[in-house]
Amino acid sequence: MQLEIYNYNDIIVEWISYDQFNDIKELGKDELTTTIYSAIWKDGSLNYDENKYEYIRNQNIKVNLKSFHNSQNITNELLIEIKTYFNGENLFGISQNLETKDYILVLQNIYCDKYVEWIPYDQFNNIKELEKDEFTTIYSAIWKDGPLNYIMEYYDYTRKQNKKVNLKCLHNSQNINNEFLIEFNRYSTRFYSYNKFKIFGISQNPDIKDYILVLQNVYCDKCDKCFTDKYGIWCKSCQINDIEKNITNWTSGNEKIDNLIQEMRLKINNPYDIVFEWIPYDQFYDIKELGEDEFATIYSAIWKDNPLQY
Repeated sequence: MQLEIYNYNDIIVEWISYDQFNDIKELGKDELTTTIYSAIWKDGSLNYDENKYEYIRNQNIKVNLKSFHNSQNITNELLIEIKTYFNGENLFGISQNLETKDYILVLQNIYCDKYVEWIPYDQFNNIKELEKDEFTTIYSAIWKDGPLNYIMEYYDYTRKQNKKVNLKCLHNSQNINNEFLIEFNRYSTRFYSYNKFKIFGISQNPDIKDYILVLQNVYCDKCDKCFTDKYGIWCKSCQINDIEKNITNWTSGNEKIDNLIQEMRLKINNPYDIVFEWIPYDQFYDIKELGEDEFATIYSAIWKDNPLQY
């Protein structure tokens, strides 16, 4: 990895002795794979000084330590995890707990607010079934304490209380099996960091003992259907209905133009797409000619109402 630096401000990945860390505090833990800690790295990371033309240490920086349970032996899964963080430019180095011999990734503090934790089932209110199949049931719920979020201003974590989440209950999962671990890894691996199904933690139904994945809410509050964009924030059908409500009593006076506008509206596929609409000419002022050819004239203008934005 040290051979893969391409410019002076790339992070240099290094072996970091465990005794380099002070003020180690546990932040979160999942019972299956990892524990996340905050810590102070005494020597700190290597940074290139443009004035001295050399690398110097940024001492006593706050970092996060991601400790892998039972990782005394290097596995392919651990190597993949290391390379994933390195590709994301979040990795300072690797260390090892002197007592447990577990390997540790030393990460930029800001990037470790996505760890997975154990969440007691009594943390959930307003549990509502959304959909079900042979293997799983999906619920919406309110998580009372809510997930930890990193606040850059204070360099610390705070909980976002009463967070709406989805609960994915895995049928007949009383005993941890390979299918459960595969499902868990689908959500927890960094390869899915841009997946709309972000995982917050794991829970367990105390009555039937089924394990539950606690996920980011990706179901629309209005229609209870899954959001249609990859970020999990937007429902196409509800958005089109809202557009129709916001733009009423309009006509261009030409049926073909009206049909074209309606057709263009149905083509929006994410919340940032432009909403096509009929705009009365009196909406424009400060009109100035910019250029002309035999087919068209181009003007600049100020649109009073402005376009619709999500």
